Amino acid sequence: LIIKDLITGNVMRVPIDLLHIYLPTYRPVFSPDGTAIIFHSDSASLVGGDTNGALDVFSFDVSTGRIARRDS
Repeated sequence: LIIKDLITGNVMRVPIDLLHIYLPTYRPVFSPDGTAIIFHSDSASLVGGDTNGALDVFSFDVSTGRIARRDS
């Protein structure tokens, strides 16, 4: 996945394999402010402490590359 900031022109490659996004079922979307990519995953290896074994919502911070599980 390659994203481009339309204001600065910066281009960034987002590692889909790192995010464990299972396309096309769990399609990623941008947050309203464009600073994060929001996606679903049932992977337990994206963040520490994810032991619920369920499909969760995560965010990928575009500027830092940090992945966080979001509260539902």
